Amino acid sequence: MRKPGVWLPAYIRTYVERDVKLLRNIENSLLFNRFLQWCAGRAGQQVNVAALSKESGIDVRTVNAWLGILQSSYIIHLLPPYFKNFNKRIVKTPKLYFIETGLACFPLSIHSEKELSLSHFRGALFENYVIMEIFKKKYNSGSNNQLYYWRDNNGLAVDLLIDTGSRLLPVEIKSAQTFQKEYLHAINKWNGFRGNKGGLL
Repeated sequence: MRKPGVWLPAYIRTYVERDVKLLRNIENSLLFNRFLQWCAGRAGQQVNVAALSKESGIDVRTVNAWLGILQSSYIIHLLPPYFKNFNKRIVKTPKLYFIETGLACFPLSIHSEKELSLSHFRGALFENYVIMEIFKKKYNSGSNNQLYYWRDNNGLAVDLLIDTGSRLLPVEIKSAQTFQKEYLHAINKWNGFRGNKGGLL
């Protein structure tokens, strides 16, 4: 079995040099690799096409096309927001996650657990890992339960909502080692809006 430090760069090279060219003829593979890095830096964040375009110097149309390539080739997953049945203003932009968290770590030069523990990307990558493991479990079990996140324009957010069929179960994800009461704030607010109880932390 190959070590991640060997397998991940080889996979990325193969993906860019072979698989991407089957989907779309990308002449500048170096720029596409850098685009993958920019996306990795935004794991767990709302997709901001304009910001990606400005930072990368790639036009908006190409950014949208390349995001589509990453999504259709199962490199990233765009988690949709939940905004039904709310009178207040709710964010309606999807959040970006890497289906394989290692493929987000490698472009960020994170090659070990120690480097991850010291990285300012740790919280976002931990959230990425947890949400994608739940997504994979749902997919592999053949479940039709949908996954969402929720955020209002004041910044109040629930990391994940699992549609169980009878309710939307709120999930809050933290990489901290100790429990803090404020971690329950978003779950409690969500349950107040919906008239429900419980959730996962």
